[in-house]
Amino acid sequence: VEGRLPDATKGCDHLRDVFKKQMGLSDQDIVALSGAHTL
Repeated sequence: VEGRLPDATKGCDHLRDVFKKQMGLSDQDIVALSGAHTL
């Protein structure tokens, strides 16, 4: 899984890099995924 999940110590640019570039998710997908895991 190394390199596939975002590093918790890095910011939103890192999240976008991991989820958008590597997994093909949109910004809306990233917000929904991140928001769902904060509740």
